[in-house]
Amino acid sequence: MLVPADAVASEIGSSASMEAKQAGEIFTESNPQPDIESLIKQTFPEDPEIMVEIARAESHFKNDAVNVNRDGSLDCGIFQVNSVHGYDCDWLKNPENNLKAAKEVYEKQGLTAWASYNFAKS
Repeated sequence: MLVPADAVASEIGSSASMEAKQAGEIFTESNPQPDIESLIKQTFPEDPEIMVEIARAESHFKNDAVNVNRDGSLDCGIFQVNSVHGYDCDWLKNPENNLKAAKEVYEKQGLTAWASYNFAKS
């Protein structure tokens, strides 16, 4: 069954709005949802395209993505920042917070901090 492109876009928009509301951020016409790919590229000018692909692989850009690891730690948000870094998972569900935390991890450990990057390189 074919679905009109505008219906898909509408569904994606409402899904993104629902996720944003669950994460505590409410986007409106006067407070629009930022283009996450643009924000990633601005945050990581050294490796913009690679970091976009890491975020895509880690969470599909879902700010509420959470993974429970075997050791009990949590990977949270767009970049699946691990709780061992001292960040609260709910705080990491905010895209801007997640980018800040991911930048700190990147500055300390580089691209190899992300399993998706390591897997792609192997």
